Amino acid sequence: LYCLGEFESNQNTEAENIQYKEEHNQEIATLLVRANHNIFAVLFWYVLLGPMGAVLYRLNDLLSHHTNNELAEYSFAAKTFERLLDWIPVRLFAFSIALVSHFVSVFKCWLSDVLTGFQQNDAVLANCGVAALKEEGSTSKLIRAQVLTLIDRALIVWLVIMALIILL
Repeated sequence: LYCLGEFESNQNTEAENIQYKEEHNQEIATLLVRANHNIFAVLFWYVLLGPMGAVLYRLNDLLSHHTNNELAEYSFAAKTFERLLDWIPVRLFAFSIALVSHFVSVFKCWLSDVLTGFQQNDAVLANCGVAALKEEGSTSKLIRAQVLTLIDRALIVWLVIMALIILL
C-alpha cells in the first residue's frame, strides 16, 4: 500500500504550471495527474514488473519531487525518467477515462494527444479530463467530487482488466 502514495500530497505537479481558460480546469488537471502518479502508474508497473516495479516507480516518483538542493541534479534526472515511465500509463489512464465518461469527446481528445511526446503527459490527462467533464456544466464546488468519481470509475476498469488477466 505504501507504493500507492498519498493522494492528497503537497507535491507540485507540472499540471499546476499549465495555464487554463477556466479555474476549475486546473483542479481537474492536478487531481488526474496525482491519481496517475499515485495509483495508475504504480498499478501499471506492478502488472508489468511485479512488486519490484511498483516500488522502483514509487521511489523514482519520490526522488523526482524531492526539493533538497543537494539532490537537485538527481531530481532532474528522476523527473525526466518519470516522464518516460509515465508515457504508457498516462495514455492508458486517459483511454480508461474515455471508457467511463463521454466516449466520443474524450476519444477525439485522446486520439489527438496519443502520440505526443513524454513531455506532454500532464497535458494529455488534463485535456482528456476537461473533455470528460465539460458537458457536465458543473460549478467549481462539484468539480472535485466529479473528478474523484471519474478516477474511481477508471480504477474499476483497471482492476477488472487486471482480474481478467489473472483469471486467464
